[in-house]
Amino acid sequence: MLKTRIIPILLTDGKGNCVKPIKFQRPYRKVGSLMQYIKNMNMRDVDELIVLDIEASREGRLIDAEKIKQYTKELYCPVTLGGGIKNLDDISLLLNSGADKISLNTALLGANINNSYLVEKATRKFGSQAIVAAIDHVDKYSVKFGDTQINGVFNSKEWSAKYYSKQAEKQGAGEILLTDTFCDGAMEGYNIDLINTVTYELNIPVIANGGCGEPAHMHEALCAGAHAIAVGSMFLYKDHTPKQCAQYLAQKGWATRL
Repeated sequence: MLKTRIIPILLTDGKGNCVKPIKFQRPYRKVGSLMQYIKNMNMRDVDELIVLDIEASREGRLIDAEKIKQYTKELYCPVTLGGGIKNLDDISLLLNSGADKISLNTALLGANINNSYLVEKATRKFGSQAIVAAIDHVDKYSVKFGDTQINGVFNSKEWSAKYYSKQAEKQGAGEILLTDTFCDGAMEGYNIDLINTVTYELNIPVIANGGCGEPAHMHEALCAGAHAIAVGSMFLYKDHTPKQCAQYLAQKGWATRL
C-alpha cells in the first residue's frame, strides 16, 4: 500500500517571511522567518514540503532561485516550489536550484490563460512526476489562477475545479494540489464535497489543501478520495506535529511513514 503523505505547505511573500492569509484575503499575517520554518519542518522529518511565493506572479517575478538554493540545502525531503513561473526556463532554473517538483497555477491552463500548454510542454521535458497543477476552487463554477477568477466552463455544467483538474491530467501533470479558497486558513475542515467531486474521475493523486485544523480533518479528506494531505495553519499555530498526525492516521488504518 502506498504511504499517505502529510505535507506542510509554507507561503512566502518573497521577502524571506513566512505568511498566512485566511481565505486568500489580503492583508495576510506574517508569522516569522521562512528559513526558520523550513528548518523546523526538516527537523520534524516531514514526508514532503511545499513552498509557494504568493506574491511572485502579482509582482511579475519568479520565486527567488538563489534563496531557494539556501532553503533546499537544509532539506532532506522532496520539496515542491511555486510562484511566478511562466515558461520552461523558469521550471529548469528551479529544478536546478534544488526543487523536486514545480507547482503551476497562474500560468496553468484553459482558454482564458495565455500559456495554456505549459503543463504539456513541461511534462514532456521534465516528466510528469515533476509537475503539480495547483487548482484553487472558489465555488462550484469558479476557480482562480493567481488573481484571475474564471467563472464557469464554456458549455459545461461540470464543476470548474474538476474540469481544470482533468485538463491538467490530460496534459500530463503528475498530481493536483487542490485548494478551497474559502476553507483555506480557517482550520474548520476540508471541503469534502470538492474532494469527492474532483477525485472521482481522476487517475493521478490529489493533494487536499485548505482547512485542516485537527488530525480528524485529514482522515475525512482521505475518506473522500484525497491521496495526500497539505497542511498550513495547523502546523503554524497549533501544537500538532506531522508525526502525531501520522500516528493518528495509522490508527485509523491509513499507511503512513512512521
